[in-house]
Amino acid sequence: MRIETGRRIYRLSLPVLRPPGALYSLLMRTRRALYARGVFASYAPSCPCVSVGNIAFGGSGKTPLVSFLLELAAVQGKKAVVLSRGYGGRGAGRPLVVGPDTPPALCGDEPLMLARAHPEASVIVAPRRVEAARTAESRFAPDMLILDDGMQHLALRRDADIVLLRPADLAEDRGKVIPSGPWREGPSALDAATVFAVKEDTGAVGSLPAASSAFLASLGRPVFPFHLEPLGLRPLFSGNADAPQPAHGKHEGCRQGPAGERTPQTMLERGHYEGRPYLLLSGVGNPDGVERTAAALIGRGPERRCDFDDHRAFSSADIRAVLRFGNNLPVVCTPKDAVKLEAFAGLFEGVPLWVLETRPCFSAPLFADFSLADWWERMLATRTPRC
Repeated sequence: MRIETGRRIYRLSLPVLRPPGALYSLLMRTRRALYARGVFASYAPSCPCVSVGNIAFGGSGKTPLVSFLLELAAVQGKKAVVLSRGYGGRGAGRPLVVGPDTPPALCGDEPLMLARAHPEASVIVAPRRVEAARTAESRFAPDMLILDDGMQHLALRRDADIVLLRPADLAEDRGKVIPSGPWREGPSALDAATVFAVKEDTGAVGSLPAASSAFLASLGRPVFPFHLEPLGLRPLFSGNADAPQPAHGKHEGCRQGPAGERTPQTMLERGHYEGRPYLLLSGVGNPDGVERTAAALIGRGPERRCDFDDHRAFSSADIRAVLRFGNNLPVVCTPKDAVKLEAFAGLFEGVPLWVLETRPCFSAPLFADFSLADWWERMLATRTPRC
C-alpha cells in the first residue's frame, strides 16, 4: 500500500519471471505456428465461435464488448454462450454454468456480471475452455460461442477474432512485449485478427493521431472505434443512505446500438450527484479510464480514489480502510466491483454506494463502410450452426 495526496492506492502483486521480450515474442510466435500446422491439437466447435481478446494486458473493454455482442444475439433471437476462464474465481476445475446467484469467488466477477445482465444467454467458466465448449454444445445447443479473452487461447478454433486495442497500443506501447511492455505477443500476432475494436478514451473520441491511424491502415482490417458512455449512477443497495427514490434512466446520446436494447437498471437523478464530491473505488485494469468516465458523468473528478489490483477479492479489512479514508463520502464503483461489494452491505450503512453504469458507444468505422453490428450479422449468416 502507498499513500498519495488526496488518494490511497492499494497494490498487491508478485514478481513474475519472464524471458526477455524478444525471446518471449519468438516463443509466442512459434506457439501460434505449431497450432496452425496441427502439431498442437485444437478443438473445432460444431457452431460458430468468435473470440474477443486483446494484444496487451490491462483494461481494453473486452467485457463491455462481449455484453454488446450478447445484446445483438438476443435481438437476432440467437442463443449465445460465453466461454470464460473465470479469472479471479476459485472454481473446482471443471466447467461451471454461472447463474445470477453464483458466488463471485467461485466464478469470477466478469462472468457473474455477464450472466446477470444477459439471462437469455449462458456463461460457462472453466480453466480449459475446450471443456467449456463441449459442455455448451451438449447442454445448450447454442447458435454461437463467444470466447472471452480468447486471442491467445489457441486450443479452441474460432471463425473470427475481434482484437481490441487501446490508444497506447497504437503509440507509446506499440510492439513492446512483456516484460519490456504490456503486449502479450509481438506485432505479427495481429495478422490473426478479423477485425479490430479500438477503445478510445472518454473525452478524446475520434481524435486518434495520424500515426496511429496510419498503423491501423497498414493492418488491412476493418476498425471499429468505441468508448464507454456513462449512463448514470445506480444505488447498489435498496434503501442505501442518501439515496432518494431513484428514477429510471434512459439510453440517450449514443449514435449506434442494437435495436431493442434494454432499459438500464434504476438510476439516480443526475441532479443528485452532479458536481458532488465522491470517493472512486475500483479493482480494474485501467483505473484512470474509470476516473475519466466518472468525471465526465459527475462533472468533476473524485475527491479521493482507491485503486485495487484487477479482479481484487475484497476483504472486510479492505472495505473498512476505504470507508475510513472516505470519511462518509459517497462511494462510486464499477459494475465489475459491485458484484463483489454486495457481500459488505452491512459495512456501508450510512454511506451511499453507487455503481457507474456504462455501455459501449461506437464512432464511425475506419476502413469499412459498415458497422460492427452489420459485420456481426453478416459473419454469422455465412456460418450455419451445427450444434
